[in-house]
Parts: sequence; structure tokens; C-alpha cells
Amino acid sequence: MVSSRMTAVAVARRGRPPVPAPGPTSSSFTRIRIRSTADSHKGRSARSGMQGSGKEGTDMNGHRLTGKRQQGIAALEFLLTAPFLLLVVIAVSELGWAFHQYHTMTRAARDGARHLASHAINNSMGFIFLSSAVVQEASNLVVYGNTLGAGDPLLPGWSAGDISVSSPDPSHVTVNATYNYVPLVGQIPAFYGGEPVSMAFSMQSTVQMRAL
Repeated sequence: MVSSRMTAVAVARRGRPPVPAPGPTSSSFTRIRIRSTADSHKGRSARSGMQGSGKEGTDMNGHRLTGKRQQGIAALEFLLTAPFLLLVVIAVSELGWAFHQYHTMTRAARDGARHLASHAINNSMGFIFLSSAVVQEASNLVVYGNTLGAGDPLLPGWSAGDISVSSPDPSHVTVNATYNYVPLVGQIPAFYGGEPVSMAFSMQSTVQMRAL
């Protein structure tokens, strides 16, 4: 009888499903999740506050820099680079202005040579004859843009005395124009104890045409 009872109890225990181990409840999971979310929000806000403040940073060696030190370094860098930037701006402006003046002088010399070539040959003699009237008309056309010499010169400070006319051979005429370049700035200012650099120089243009 006893052995049959023990066998029945063993069989009953074997057929019973295993009891699960105790674990955290859903409420404990909710509290842990809320706490981790709150900690992550605090970390993000702290990092964004440090980045947004902009009052501290690090230099090349990893040392922390305050806002005043960063401003001082920026001012020093500006003082060192500003003269070079100003020099580049002046050089580009002067180069453009010089190119404009040289183009104007060359075009005017070409117009004067064309006028001289069409009036240089004396029809009665059949060879080149440069009379004073023709030379004056060509010089005025180069400097003032008209044969009468009226109005302002095409370039500042230009005069008819800067134009020379000649005939190198029996069939050609030549117009030689010179002009002293008038810069925009006048001279490059001195930096770091140097001396100013003058931007003035002389331009020259020569045009030769066959007499008609």
C-alpha cells in the first residue's frame, strides 16, 4: 500500500508543470524605463547647453579656452591677416583700372593712326606729307576723341604733347602715344614700419598703318 501511494505521488509530481521563477513585474519595468528616459533627456540638455553657450572650447593642445581668450586670439589673427587682405584688394583694383586705361589709350592711338593714314598722302605730289594741320588733328583725335580738341581728355592728365607722329618709310605712318598712369590709391600704404610703394608708371602704345 505504501509503495503504491509513493508511486502515485511521484507520477503526479512528474505531470505537474514547472513553476516559473519570480521576476520583475510590469510596474517595475515601467519605472526603470521612465528613469532611463529621464536620464537620457538630462544628458542631452546638458550637452546642448555646453555647445550652445560657446563660452568654452579647446585649443590645438587640448587646453580649455574661455570666451575672452577666444576673442583675443581672433582679434590677433585679424590684425595679422588684415594688411595682406587689404593689399590683395588694392592690387586687384589697380590692375583693373590700369587695364582700362591702357585699353583706352591703345584704342585712341589706333583711331589717330587711321585718321593720319587717310590724310597723309598729298594727292598732287603722290607721297606722304605730314602737314602741321594733319598732325594736330591726329593728336587731338587721340587725346580728346575729336579733331578739334574740344572737351575733356579721354584719360586724366593726358595732353596732345604726349602724342608723336612720324613716317618711318614712304608708305607707312606711325602714332606713338605715352601716358603716365594715374592710380586709384596713389601708393600702397606702409605696413609694419615699411615705406609706401608708388603705383604710378608710364604706359606706351605704338600703332603703325599703311598710308592710303
